[in-house]
Amino acid sequence: MSDSRALILTITRLEADYLADLVGQFISLLDEYSDERAAPAAPSSAGAGAIAGAFGGAEDTPEDPALARLMPDAYADDEEASAEFRRHTENELLARRIRDARRVLGGLDMSLNEPVAGAVDASAQTSADAQAPFDVVLDRASAEAWTRTLAAVRLVVASRLGIETEADDEAARAADDDGRFGVYDWLGFRLDGIVQALDDADGEEPDDPDGVETHR
Repeated sequence: MSDSRALILTITRLEADYLADLVGQFISLLDEYSDERAAPAAPSSAGAGAIAGAFGGAEDTPEDPALARLMPDAYADDEEASAEFRRHTENELLARRIRDARRVLGGLDMSLNEPVAGAVDASAQTSADAQAPFDVVLDRASAEAWTRTLAAVRLVVASRLGIETEADDEAARAADDDGRFGVYDWLGFRLDGIVQALDDADGEEPDDPDGVETHR
């Protein structure tokens, strides 16, 4: 998919409301971690330690399992190297995830042509309104932000459900009829669709003069 092409994602208003709520919660999770984490201790000596300290990232793996999966240690067998890497990269990774997520909310705002409310009030919507389709137009940068955000939100849901492997998924579903599995599956469906549409667009010349790829 070239920068000049567009991907049109067709979803329902109800899907958009739920997605806006999920992404809003995701942003809050990242914001709270950014605000509440302990500031790194000042380095005791000059040199590489002082330079690393200037980046402001935390040294320790986040205690929240979901955040730990979003920002894993770079070196599983080397705590010191992982701490150094985290100091250099964590702030930018957090900032990028938040930028991506806000870009998703911005796309939903434009599609709905009204502010997206975080909470979903299904009783206030008629069935016809809730299922009414509309299009989200994504350029290359927006589509990539959507894929990163949907994958990250799905990872958080997986963490809350205790899913790390396919076996965990099967065991959890057998033991508990948790409604969040539906959210997890829906995010996977939408993510796979966008990724497939991007792959298709990258491998083919546009069939129309506007260069538009559609995914429903």
